Amino acid sequence: MLLQYAGLCLTKDTRQQKFLLLIGAPGSGKSTLIRLIEQMVGADNTANVSLATLGQRFASFGLMGKLLNSCADLELTALEDVSTVKRLLGEDTIRAEAKGRDAVSFHSYARMIFSTNEMPLVRSERTNGFFRRLLILRMDNTPERRAVDLFDRLVEELPYFVMLSVRALERLYRNGGYFAESDNSRQAVAQMRCDSDSV
Repeated sequence: MLLQYAGLCLTKDTRQQKFLLLIGAPGSGKSTLIRLIEQMVGADNTANVSLATLGQRFASFGLMGKLLNSCADLELTALEDVSTVKRLLGEDTIRAEAKGRDAVSFHSYARMIFSTNEMPLVRSERTNGFFRRLLILRMDNTPERRAVDLFDRLVEELPYFVMLSVRALERLYRNGGYFAESDNSRQAVAQMRCDSDSV
């Protein structure tokens, strides 16, 4: 599932309408994984707009022409209003503006990856529109000793990671565009939906 999503980050294909949330304890490698995918996609193709600011007036302009929007350490209150996320992932036309410039309309094809230490709650969603777009990767293993040079060693293997991601993307397309969604992801999404339900 992770490799398929990483491969999708190399394309402008928005048909899957999915975004990835990494959840796990501090030191479990969430930020390292995000940095590795950013390295693969390239700095020029990456935005770092937080989920909390996506709904603000000038924020969505930063996604224009980007393949990836990633942000570590998602604020737990960031999912109070998920309408912007649904519009960005739903292939809707987005109206954006930069300070001092005319507003423009565009279709965002930026894949979105966020990370958090705890499962956030979604208070404003009453349909399945948000939850069906969500993939969750739990990262529960924390090493006893942190490898300081881990990211540098991973970057040395970046061509191999690209190859694995492209092959996984091919499997996704052969499967009709459906992710090989893990049982853990489905269970985590169901748990988030249950915890977010005020009833």
